[in-house]
Amino acid sequence: MVMTATAFRKDLYRVFDRALRTGCTVQITRKGQTFLIVPPVQRSRLDTLKKRNVITCDPDDLVHIDWSGKWKPFIFRRWSFWKFSS
Repeated sequence: MVMTATAFRKDLYRVFDRALRTGCTVQITRKGQTFLIVPPVQRSRLDTLKKRNVITCDPDDLVHIDWSGKWKPFIFRRWSFWKFSS
């Protein structure tokens, strides 16, 4: 996040809290100089994602689902597509 010193001064505590929560580095520019606020531990971008409960059943049940009745092998119906012209 890049911001000016005036914007930083305006939201000082919010910027600190956001940097700690997300692990992002904050760049503050003043009179052509750049200052960095770096959290002690930078978190990965995947760690900052919001946790969502997508699977509503037991994950082991998903492993043992029988898909053989619904699965159909891919069969080429038009073999002329693969023939090379002479």
